[in-house]
Amino acid sequence: MEVALRRQRGYRNADPEVAVQRALGVSGPTIYKCINKALAAGVVTGLHDRYDRANAPQISAAAKAWVHDARPRPIYTVSVDEKPGVQALSTTGADLPPVAGKHASVGRDYEYVRHGTLSIIAALDLHTGEIIANVESRHRSVELIGLLRRLDEHDPSEAVIRVVL
Repeated sequence: MEVALRRQRGYRNADPEVAVQRALGVSGPTIYKCINKALAAGVVTGLHDRYDRANAPQISAAAKAWVHDARPRPIYTVSVDEKPGVQALSTTGADLPPVAGKHASVGRDYEYVRHGTLSIIAALDLHTGEIIANVESRHRSVELIGLLRRLDEHDPSEAVIRVVL
């Protein structure tokens, strides 16, 4: 292995173990473990080896029950997003209803009136799919805090609310 690595381009003066670490992206102890297994059981076995824990952790049923009971309930996960600068528009005239044989869809005038911009801050409950949204005329941290307070009022007081931004 050392001879083959030293012949490769870029590894001429490098330590062969370091070259293998860089090429494979594994640690030095893993390489030595594979080499020892290869010498003991044959080269093919050592090259296909994966790192395994000597002693897998054992979690007792009492420990699992304690962790399960220690978690506060219920837990609500909400995804919060904000959309600032949404244009508030309205049409200048009423929509024209469809006419059989002439127009299959609703007719709408292309002219509109601008009413400024709004900020939409919404939260999606990932468990139930419920949407809680606020439409605000300004975009500040006060509006986001208002939505978070509304979420706090919406869910039970003992609940944990995880917010994903």
